[in-house]
Amino acid sequence: MGCCIVKDAGETKDLGSSETTVHKPSISNMITTSSESFHKYYVTKAVIGEGGYGQVKEVIEIETGVHRAAKSVSISCMKTEEIETIHQEVEILKYLDHPGIIKIYDVYKDSNFIHIITELCTGGELFDAIVKKGNLTENEAAKYMFDIVSIIKYMHEAGIMHRDLKPDNLIFEDRSENSRLKLIDFGASIKFSKGEIQSNLVGTPYYIAPEVINGKYNEKCDIWSIGIIMYIMLCGSPPFQGKTNDEIYKKIRLDEVNFSKKVWFGVSACAKKLVRKMLNKDPAKRISIGELYYDPWINTRAKNLVPDRTLATKSLINLTKFKKINNLQACTFSFLAHCFTTSKDLKHIRNMFETFDKNGDGRLSIEEVRGGFEEFGNGILANYEEIFKNCDSDKNGFIDYSEFLTAVISKDIEISKKKLKIAFRALDLDGNGKITISELALIGIANESSIQKLLKEIDTNGDGEIDLDEFTNAILKTTGYSRTD
Repeated sequence: MGCCIVKDAGETKDLGSSETTVHKPSISNMITTSSESFHKYYVTKAVIGEGGYGQVKEVIEIETGVHRAAKSVSISCMKTEEIETIHQEVEILKYLDHPGIIKIYDVYKDSNFIHIITELCTGGELFDAIVKKGNLTENEAAKYMFDIVSIIKYMHEAGIMHRDLKPDNLIFEDRSENSRLKLIDFGASIKFSKGEIQSNLVGTPYYIAPEVINGKYNEKCDIWSIGIIMYIMLCGSPPFQGKTNDEIYKKIRLDEVNFSKKVWFGVSACAKKLVRKMLNKDPAKRISIGELYYDPWINTRAKNLVPDRTLATKSLINLTKFKKINNLQACTFSFLAHCFTTSKDLKHIRNMFETFDKNGDGRLSIEEVRGGFEEFGNGILANYEEIFKNCDSDKNGFIDYSEFLTAVISKDIEISKKKLKIAFRALDLDGNGKITISELALIGIANESSIQKLLKEIDTNGDGEIDLDEFTNAILKTTGYSRTD
């Protein structure tokens, strides 16, 4: 339903620049823009999407056979500031850590293209699901609203506004009946501070909030877009239509949302009331993302979070057994968990994480973990302080999604030479075949005070660097696993 007409190429912000610097193992720091050939590591299987920017392809990682998505953006005719916008999108994808946000793995750049490698979702767009059915039932719409609102609540609390929310940018994980939504395309997204006002016209006409058209807006513009999406899900068409963008903008600014079409006669008053709350033209009076998250229409109808109790108990046992020997191991297992956990396991872990996350902030407090054990632990004895000591890598007092995923799945990951080689390559930022002191510091695995201790444990030949054999032996030694190949 339309393309994003403007993407402000001039706005960039240092993500997290206002926060205290913490040395922590972070797989996001392992994602760098490589000048190596994209085709050296991936082979294209099929083109799954096209646009003015280039193509989205299903690709296969040559070493592992894992299927990914590659967004290949043509940059040969782009201005410098436009290319910078793409880099900003990459930084935002690296920064965000939520199961409902598409996961980034690699970035490759040559003279003609930037290739952004992400997880592959095969279920198609929410837009196509609406078109296929004409309109959705309230229960279906509520289920998808829960996913959308959870994602945006996390983003806003992380200081990111999306600015181009639409059904085209929400895709299903797979084609199963209970497939969850993931948010993609962060080309219009920016970092913001509380109370900060934006002025650039950004987004897709049907979904743009009136204050965006007027050039004075904040993150509540995303709430308006969610309201438009809900309206479309329930009736099959947008509330404000026109033959030109100016005509659409005029109706957005002046017309009131109406429910006069016959399709609305069977829709509950609660659903219509919620749409009106989101489509209030005054952003100060518009429903907040927190209020939206707890809205009874969404919560009484959305029943997607039902973890399998047997799997949940097994996962919680893994959580109690997770031990972090050192930051190198923690970072390696986080990388392997993100890259090699099956889609089936990821769906289960996402449901668990979001079931535990009662306030929807995208991270788990010690009280929420305790509540999860009480509901699904089947009598498991747990030392919650010890769990946080081992799982909370960045010491922020919460277990973030990546930390939860790593702890829950690490015992089930099969270690192989291929996988460790790929992890090593990701840690070897300059690609010279060695992990250097500066690379360890950059990734957050060690700082000056601890780096010599780590090298003493791992660097067996004493050259001040870590080669592949030393890395492999260190990981196997600390985990107690045997190599499978």
